[in-house]
Amino acid sequence: DRQSAAQGLRLACSAALVSVKSKQLMEHLIGVGAKMTAHSASHLFRNIKTLDLRGNQLVDATMQALASSSFFPSLTLLDVSDNRIGPAGVKAFAVSSFFPNLTSVNMSNNRFGDAGVQALAPSSYIPNLTSLDVSRNEIRAVGARALASSSHFSNLASLDASCNMIGDVGLQALAASSFFPKLT
Repeated sequence: DRQSAAQGLRLACSAALVSVKSKQLMEHLIGVGAKMTAHSASHLFRNIKTLDLRGNQLVDATMQALASSSFFPSLTLLDVSDNRIGPAGVKAFAVSSFFPNLTSVNMSNNRFGDAGVQALAPSSYIPNLTSLDVSRNEIRAVGARALASSSHFSNLASLDASCNMIGDVGLQALAASSFFPKLT
């Protein structure tokens, strides 16, 4: 029933870490959250620091819903790897102002390609990002150059763009970028 589901959701979200391992459960959580008032949902999710949504067959619409949610103001780590997020989902995330505390984002293995990276590169909404994983996303030199020319990732200490097709040109652009002073 709806009341016991909401109570279970409150208990699950009282922890600092939420890991969702089934698409049906995630859709249920989003549905329960959507039926709550903005105040109660915001209160429920406000302490979540880590949100692990990897391997849930998420698509652009799911990422757009997450990106338009103000429910996670304390989120520092977001893992949406191993899903089916395309360029539109990445763009929705990139223009969302609801994740100011994010320090780590794993978007690996989504196949959003250059268009996704080009949507992410100009984002000024994730200023505290220190770790970004865009590996296995069919990114080519164009996408690597977009990242390399972005002044919005100056706090990055870790960038994983492995298993893409960036080639020598993309690798040289990343290596020569003056916008990544903290990369190790």
